Amino acid sequence: MITENTRVRSTRTLPPKKFVVNGSTIGCDTVFELKPKNISKTGLLLTWKATPPAPFRKLTILDITIDPRGDVLERPISCLGQVARIINLNEEKYYGIQIIQIEPKYQEIWESMVSGLEKDVID
Repeated sequence: MITENTRVRSTRTLPPKKFVVNGSTIGCDTVFELKPKNISKTGLLLTWKATPPAPFRKLTILDITIDPRGDVLERPISCLGQVARIINLNEEKYYGIQIIQIEPKYQEIWESMVSGLEKDVID
């Protein structure tokens, strides 16, 4: 169970420049295009700069599409994420999203991309 003090220890990587994530609460037709600030194998730190802020609250379950336009990956990745934390910084909101459900075929693609980016940073 995720609590307010839960912190997932993982390597965080900067995402590619064109990389976006679409997120919506389950059952809602409104989709928010969020920009990742960093990514890891277990989640993403996303921001929404528009006004009003995305209406996500802590512990909200989101229906997520990673790279919906296929700018970075060969195909979009669909998964479920949970808002683990919200950070307010300089009039921007950041949403720490933990991936809680992802199909194995998509998890392989996601982890491979993150590992490749981590390798590029180290090299």
